[in-house]
Order: sequence, then C-alpha cells, then structure tokens
Amino acid sequence: MVPAHARLRHVELNKLQPLLRSELASLSRLKLKKSELGVVTSGVAAKYVEEAVMRLKLEPSILRIAAYPMNDDAIVALINNSRKILVIEELEPVIEDALARGASVSMGSGFAAACGEDREIVSVIGDSTFVHTGVPGLINAVYNGAKMTLVILDNTTTAMTGHQPHPCTGETATGTCNFQTPMEDLIKAVGVQGLYVVDPYNLSETEEAFVKAKDGDGVQVVIARRPCLISAKKAGALSKTKKRVTSSFLR
Repeated sequence: MVPAHARLRHVELNKLQPLLRSELASLSRLKLKKSELGVVTSGVAAKYVEEAVMRLKLEPSILRIAAYPMNDDAIVALINNSRKILVIEELEPVIEDALARGASVSMGSGFAAACGEDREIVSVIGDSTFVHTGVPGLINAVYNGAKMTLVILDNTTTAMTGHQPHPCTGETATGTCNFQTPMEDLIKAVGVQGLYVVDPYNLSETEEAFVKAKDGDGVQVVIARRPCLISAKKAGALSKTKKRVTSSFLR
C-alpha cells in the first residue's frame, strides 16, 4: 500500500481498536490467586509457565494473552491483585514492550496516585527511552506530586535496537557531534529534588542511593550509569578483570 493510502487506512484501523479489543477480550484467560506474584504470558511460553509453577509449587495469578489488542481490563485486574509482575514470553518481548516501553514513568505516577503511601513505587527505564518518551512522564509525575522512585539504566546507547546514539550521548546517527543533552540538568530542571548518579558495579554506593531515594519525598531519580558491555568491548574499553560481587541488599 502506497504511503498516501496507508496514512488514511492507519487512522481507520486505529478507530477499530476498541471494537477489536472487546471482540477478542474473552479469548484471554485470567486466573487470580491470593499471591503477590502476577504472571503475564502467551503462546507456548504459557505451557512452560504452567509446568514451572507446578514443579516449583507456586500459585501465582496468571494472565494468558491469546490475541491483540490485549485485554486492558484483565491487565488492570492482574496489576491490582499483585505486588510483582513477571512477563514470560518467547523470542521478541511483544507483551513486555506493549506493557512498559516508555510508559514506566507514567504508570508509576498513576500507581502512586492510586495507591498513595500503601506501596513503594519504583519505575525503571533505559536512557534512550527516557529521552524519547520518558521526560513528559517525569514532568507530569513531579507536577502531580507523585511519591515514587525512577531508576534510569544508563548504558550510554540504544542497545535494544542496534546501539544507535541518542541526544544524551552527544553523537548523531551520522557520527557528528553537535550538542550533548545533559541528563542530570534536564532532570533537575523539571523539579526533581532527589537525584543520585551511581555506578551499579559499586554496590555499596548503589544501595545507599536506593535507601535515600526510598526515604525521600516526591519523585526521586537514581541514574545507574555503566557503558553497555557490547559497546565497551568494541571500543576496547572493557576491563579484562572479572570480579564477583555480592550484596545482602540483593538477597
């Protein structure tokens, strides 16, 4: 289909989404249990989940996605019933991306408003996705006084789609260097008071930052900055030393 027609059809297809969602909603199966863990799965991975929970003697709530667009009501019901959500799927992270790509900040802000002080809200986002779609959500979270912690996993690249640069790297896709957007200044400019930049390999520093963020008011941001291993290896900057690290915080 040529672009001129595709653009018009795209609008019409979007109009059909609510109808498709209602028509296909009954195909997805939700089993709620009295458990802190909720699992979202689909396809053959759902069978692996059934086998795993039986062997591990677990009884999590399970939402099995059977069609797209996904059943929003079932997703909301699972989230409201669970403290932890685990997405299990094969190959590409279709469900995970649909649930969370770029939306973690806004979802965290919404959870903070809905749950109040009853739950500790932590949202996680990558550095490139933060620049592309996370900043508006952060502005909104600060504006609405959300009590939450945002963790930005900064590996100085867009690793999930091919290691493309982004504004905070200071390099364009053509390799030229024009302006490097200062991530920390950007975060402070929208009103974040608690900002911590850590090396995740330094566990004591990272733990301290999370504790401070947990006890802080409003929106707290932790930037865990460490170059992507693949990019660092290509650049010859990867240390040859290997060190096993342990922490009581992670147990």
